[in-house]
Amino acid sequence: MNSFLRDFHGDSRISLDQNVLIHLKEGVVEVELEKVSLTGFHSYGENLRLNQKQITILELAKLIFANFGSGANEKEFVHFIEQSLNNMAMAIEYNGDREISNYLHSEKMLLLGHPFHPYPKCKAGMSEKDIHQYSPEFLGEINLVWIAVSETFFESNISIDEYKKKIENLISFDLCLNSDEILLPMHPWQWSRLKESGVLSETDIREIGVGENQYFALSSMRSFFNTSSPLQMKFSMDIKLTNSIRHLQANESIRGQQVETLLKNEGIEKKINNLSVLHEPFYGVLKDKNGNILNSSVVQFRENFDEEVNLEKSYLLSTLCEIIPGLGECFLSKILEKQENHILAKKNWFSKFLKNAIRPLIELYLREGILFGAHMQNIILEFDHEMEPLKVIYRDCQGTGLTEKAYEKYSQKYEFIRDSKGNILSKDDVNKVFGYYLVVNTVFQTISSLSNSEQYLEKLLLTDFRTFLFSLRAEFKDDFLDYLLESEELYQKGNMRCCIESLNENTIDSPWKIYNKIPNPLKALRQLNMGRTGYLYQYDLGYSKLSLRTLEESDLEIFYKWHHQDFVKEFWELDVSKEELLKYIRNLKASPYQLPLILEKDSMPVGYFEAYWAFDDRIAPYCGAEVYDRGIHLLFGEQKVLRSRFIYDGILHVTKFLLEDDQRTERVWGEPRSDNKKILKFAEKLPGWRFIKEFDFPHKRSALIVCEKELFFKEYNEGALL
Repeated sequence: MNSFLRDFHGDSRISLDQNVLIHLKEGVVEVELEKVSLTGFHSYGENLRLNQKQITILELAKLIFANFGSGANEKEFVHFIEQSLNNMAMAIEYNGDREISNYLHSEKMLLLGHPFHPYPKCKAGMSEKDIHQYSPEFLGEINLVWIAVSETFFESNISIDEYKKKIENLISFDLCLNSDEILLPMHPWQWSRLKESGVLSETDIREIGVGENQYFALSSMRSFFNTSSPLQMKFSMDIKLTNSIRHLQANESIRGQQVETLLKNEGIEKKINNLSVLHEPFYGVLKDKNGNILNSSVVQFRENFDEEVNLEKSYLLSTLCEIIPGLGECFLSKILEKQENHILAKKNWFSKFLKNAIRPLIELYLREGILFGAHMQNIILEFDHEMEPLKVIYRDCQGTGLTEKAYEKYSQKYEFIRDSKGNILSKDDVNKVFGYYLVVNTVFQTISSLSNSEQYLEKLLLTDFRTFLFSLRAEFKDDFLDYLLESEELYQKGNMRCCIESLNENTIDSPWKIYNKIPNPLKALRQLNMGRTGYLYQYDLGYSKLSLRTLEESDLEIFYKWHHQDFVKEFWELDVSKEELLKYIRNLKASPYQLPLILEKDSMPVGYFEAYWAFDDRIAPYCGAEVYDRGIHLLFGEQKVLRSRFIYDGILHVTKFLLEDDQRTERVWGEPRSDNKKILKFAEKLPGWRFIKEFDFPHKRSALIVCEKELFFKEYNEGALL
């Protein structure tokens, strides 16, 4: 359903309100909705009706195909859905309540697969016995079949001598055989299919034995891992897992060597903090008697994990975020829910995730023009002992791309870049492919999984992601960041359309045909009003004129003076150099949710108020802020007003300004230090303000105070009448 709604969300026949309604020639389909997600990860009830009569999911599939499909086979489409559902059910039953306790478990426990695909666990071409033997969710263990091949029938992206040298340690580890021949490991399923096909007749290719060690299937089903093995391997498989037969393409496999050359020769990987890449430097493939490459025989070799990686604390991201039916929440959410303030715990985790997992991948693009197809199934996270992300480990380099700027930069130095085809991306291509894989697929799914599709928490995490993107944009001016922040719609890959229109994403003449647009949830948040300058509020108090204007860099001298006075620095702790304060001011001015204000008395600066959208701020998990709530920090820097009526009037009118600045603002929050008795006394006397509780920020013990709009204006007007 989610795959269908993403691909056809703009279709006039579909509406989504309390339930999903699909108007078809056969009548009206009604699908019960339990939760509506801001990013499309909706959840559903059991009621599925056509003209008020209950139907099955397979009957719905037939209706969708009949009304929206073209160019594919209806029976095949429905069969693949049924097969995928059956495989999921078997996997869930087999795995029971097993927990994810290490890296390998996380690879084997991806039970549902891609969350926006009509049949993510199809596995067409395999018998049930094969599925149990080779799938990671079940046994998923193999011994490699080793074959010997003459030079005439073998090809690689490296020389024969180099190939023999690179594979030497793997042969010693698994085969314990000395041979001058070209040896190639194969998946037993892959090898049996090649033998059955007859393409190996009249070739000098023969089986020489079975390896001694067991290799474990990873989540893709084609990749295999052994902790002690010198290399991992990824095999071409005659299996339709999702959209296409899983054959590796030689022109894709060679990209592993290219990106390794670029990253290592240019020292790029060392420049990007918290990023590690499992490089894929070479492959081997068989040729038939006519010299044609047999794509079904490709073996891609991948580096194994560095010894420093703690595989007991490393996990596949897609499995961590998968919500299994019956469990009700993802593995990550279950862990974080145990903390006293689980909303704060999830926000803190997500902040570390953005910093240590998403930023490295975006920074690689921003600095070097290198793009990884970073969907969740290619992202491995290494955690600390508190399950917070430390670094990102990326795999699957066939999806690597370069921007046009990177092409200009490196093409004169590297011939393989000059000759590159299919992976030099224009700005719009970057928006499509990088925006889909990294943001729509990875970040949005992580947000909704952590939130369990609860909109309040989704909004909080989407807001944090937007702030993260704003901070990147302040550091790097780039069209891709503008696209994410400003576009009303984002590109996504249409997996449902691939299936009902018979589009093969690996062989289609233009891969962009399978993309369509969905609403950008970052734009559905409260719109930001940035770049405000000058005077924003003025009021005649009778004894003085009060004004509020924006803080500017020209205020540095007085800002510096205020922060170095004892009665200010005791609470603000910003008694730093002018250079640091100037940087602080610039960051405030660039912030998407903060509004720094100077309070003036008769045109003379006397105080500073830092207004902010509370929903976007660290205070949100402690107070349950709503989207349009505001918050303030304050200081008065001139001693001559400290014990005057103007302090009271200053706080009152800043409060009034914030409640009137946006008519949807219902509350203003404050979190002064709990020992700031003067401010707390003012809160008792000011209209609408009241003390809620004390609580602990990581850096201070605070008092939570709030001003409610209705009460503020009631008491303010009563005071004015008096």
